[in-house]
Amino acid sequence: MKKFNFNPNALTAGMALALGLVSGSANASTTTNQSSTAGTISNTAEATYSVDGVAQPKVTSNAVVVNTSEVANFTLVATQGASATDDKNEAQVATPGQATRFTNTLTNTGNLSDTYTLNITQNNEGTITTGNQDYQFTSPTAITYVIKNANGSTPTAAQLAAGQAQTGTVASGSSISLLPGQYAELSYNVTTPSTQVGGQSGVGTLTATSTRITSGGTLINENHAIVRLPVFAITKTATNTNINLNTANPSIDYSITVKNDGTATYAADAIGVLIQDKLPIGLSVDNGTPITVSSTDNTTTNGSAPQILTSGTQQIIAISGVDLKVGETMTITFKALVNKATVDKTKPLVNNADVYDNYGTTTPTAGDNPTSDIKDSTANSDPTNTHVPNDPAGTGTGGDSSTPVSFSDRALTLTGSTTAELPPTSATPATYTETITNTGNNPESGLTFTITNPSNTDNITPSNVVYTAPNGTKTTLTPNGSGVYTIPGSIGSGQTGTITYDVATTGAAVSSSETNTITLIPATVTGTTTPTVAPVTNTTNVEGLKLAKTQAIDANCDGTAEGTFVDTAISGTPGQCVVYRITATNSMTTKSLTNVVISDLASQWNAKATYVVGSGRDSASGTVTPPGTSVVSSSLTLAANGGTGYLQFAVKINGAN
Repeated sequence: MKKFNFNPNALTAGMALALGLVSGSANASTTTNQSSTAGTISNTAEATYSVDGVAQPKVTSNAVVVNTSEVANFTLVATQGASATDDKNEAQVATPGQATRFTNTLTNTGNLSDTYTLNITQNNEGTITTGNQDYQFTSPTAITYVIKNANGSTPTAAQLAAGQAQTGTVASGSSISLLPGQYAELSYNVTTPSTQVGGQSGVGTLTATSTRITSGGTLINENHAIVRLPVFAITKTATNTNINLNTANPSIDYSITVKNDGTATYAADAIGVLIQDKLPIGLSVDNGTPITVSSTDNTTTNGSAPQILTSGTQQIIAISGVDLKVGETMTITFKALVNKATVDKTKPLVNNADVYDNYGTTTPTAGDNPTSDIKDSTANSDPTNTHVPNDPAGTGTGGDSSTPVSFSDRALTLTGSTTAELPPTSATPATYTETITNTGNNPESGLTFTITNPSNTDNITPSNVVYTAPNGTKTTLTPNGSGVYTIPGSIGSGQTGTITYDVATTGAAVSSSETNTITLIPATVTGTTTPTVAPVTNTTNVEGLKLAKTQAIDANCDGTAEGTFVDTAISGTPGQCVVYRITATNSMTTKSLTNVVISDLASQWNAKATYVVGSGRDSASGTVTPPGTSVVSSSLTLAANGGTGYLQFAVKINGAN
């Protein structure tokens, strides 16, 4: 409370009252008194009379004396805050971009009518303790006044100072007049800049200057406001942080908690809040599981029933009109289904929850990117957007967090099935390459594999097993006693490793073959489904020279066979000739055969037949060696993929012995 007293002395009895100037200054204490004695009033009475008709002398009474004084006195008190009778309106509520209303009371406690000039300032009055002046108020309104009598009644026009209305507004720098005992209830608004954040202080003053007290008769009240806003601490939690995409219907159970964090001293109740969760691509609300909403304070509203909106291919869960008192927490739970084809499984998925609030009671409109005065999120927030400085990521006052969810999508492929051919004895083995590709999203380690070798007696043998890691490192592998090979290290998502091995032949039969089956065995990992990998097979075919011997009868022994060449038994008589044709065929598809020499052992027929001189010929038109022990062709070359050559000669069946 601010108070000034002034009492000028009456200079002489019966004279007009005259005020003497009294020195004073702007005052920030609760009571100040200035006074001056104005004078005295001396009063006597006179009487005249007659006795028996004769006038008598005038009679004068004794004098009575009244000492008089005129007092200029007033108070200016701040009616808000901790006390309604001191000089400060401290800790009033301020909202960014909006007005704060201050109320003060000006009282004429003197016995003289007085006029007071009122001023709103942006000053921080150093003699009054409220809070820091973090910012200055802007856009003060005119001062509204209501004049009342000392007993609180409304004065009539006759009870007001000349020209003074009982109610109205005056601009800063203007004045109002009060009769002795009257008081004026004063109020005005100032604006907090929209850029301010929670906990910041605005400070200004209201001053009243007396006209009667002509030198420094000014009282000061300080008006102080703190930006008070809801402080939202948002937590988004997934009950399972690693989702196995190899299951039939993967899903995520989520809970959202929104707390109006009362550990912030400037926290204020929230009214009409909008809470939203825009699900990432690949997630959708499970309509078969209800969305639940609960609160720690059953005296407030939980808002509207949950809505499910759409934005492109994404869904939005929205709950509107939520009230949250300081310290209250709301919890929302729901189940999200995972679309294995569209969810981004290559990195942890973070599903953020957002809170939108307006300064008044109007709820922001639900939808994509709502317009609001305040937005807070489990994503990185800007304090100028949330308007609260306490908005850390994670724990702490107003802290926001969202649990990342990773996906286990184990998938491996093994490719490389092929066929190769070798001659019966190979100078260079066939090399087979199998490629392991990690098509899942997790590294794969602890991999093993087997290579079957169906026969140990066919002279077709796998050997020299080498694994090449994704970084190019080669390791020669040896199987354990069960024939299992262990792959060192791991194969990252999207990476490949290769298995190579050789197959060699050592006198294998032409047209024989062997098929090796390579089976990749993924490791068992708790909480994940072990992927099934189709095995691959490699077939080694042994190809080379195939030899077929046929015969036909030349009855006249003239070098021309009368019948068809066959490989079955035929009948002949002594004196007839038999023509033999031995055909060599190359069954290798990619390699020609060289230095092919066909021979026919004479001992097979020379006991019962005689070689026909000059009958020998071959496909190369070369020189055929007549039999000593064998009939022998010249050196032949057989083209790949079915190239042929032959040796032909005739013998004459001997007569009966």
